[in-house]
Amino acid sequence: MAMYKLNKLHLHLTDDEGWRIDIPGLEELTQVGAKRCHDVTETRCLLPFLGTGPYSGPPGSGFYTVEDYRCGTKCVSS
Repeated sequence: MAMYKLNKLHLHLTDDEGWRIDIPGLEELTQVGAKRCHDVTETRCLLPFLGTGPYSGPPGSGFYTVEDYRCGTKCVSS
């Protein structure tokens, strides 16, 4: 696996314009930036530019919490 570099963690956090990691103190980033829906003013969510559809659920919406990120990096490093 190492020869083909299959031992790398690749989260695809920057594949679109969405915000994918929760940052304490900046809740608006995940309240608005991690969701997709049809809201022309973009006050509730971001417009679905990459074909995620009009719904604010998965697969186009969502984010990792701080605990998700810590657990993921801890599991990968061990």
